[in-house]
Amino acid sequence: MRVFSNYQLILLIFVFMSTILVSKSVNYDTMDTLYEYQTINPGYGLISKSGKYKLDYGADGTFNILRLATDRDGNMAFDRKTGMMKTENVYSPLRPNPGNAGPMTLVDGKLTVFNKKGEEVWGPAGADDEGGNSKLVMLDTGLLALYNSAGTIVGSWPDGGPAEGYVNYEQSIADKRDELQKQTNELLRLQSTKANENKSKMDWSILVNILWTVIASTLLYYLLTN
Repeated sequence: MRVFSNYQLILLIFVFMSTILVSKSVNYDTMDTLYEYQTINPGYGLISKSGKYKLDYGADGTFNILRLATDRDGNMAFDRKTGMMKTENVYSPLRPNPGNAGPMTLVDGKLTVFNKKGEEVWGPAGADDEGGNSKLVMLDTGLLALYNSAGTIVGSWPDGGPAEGYVNYEQSIADKRDELQKQTNELLRLQSTKANENKSKMDWSILVNILWTVIASTLLYYLLTN
């Protein structure tokens, strides 16, 4: 029988505990889509393909859409104490329900959240669809979209309105920023043009003054020598 040294035992314990911590810290599925007749259990969710947005069905029964926070330069923001990436809450339709959270399910085109007793606590949302191909997708735009079998969005969150209302939000902000930058550049160009015009006027004025000085000096010399 092999006997481990104290150092080896400590190393094994460290690896074992690290494995447990890592496994416990994974609260999200690696998929962006929930298909028909599938469920999401408390503590899990969906993540968009880019990883920027997450559907978080919390262990306390909350239903949240989260967005990775960024700093002023557009880089991912990290918590200084924990080193974890910061998130911002985009949408929260459910209050905490500790100890009584059940599955989130998609059946016949409708999304429903249950408690442990099997009672509906949210939904059903969507529309009747027995085609068997409905799906819930966490999009890279930050929209949680419910598609029917025909590929049409029949429910979307936040706001539950048409996808375009939120999909184009960030793009509209980017467009406004670009337009503001264009206006700033135009102002700088006008200032530069005006400065060049003023410089040209100043240069011409100096030239005229020099010319008049030369003429006056010539006339004075002529008068003094004759």
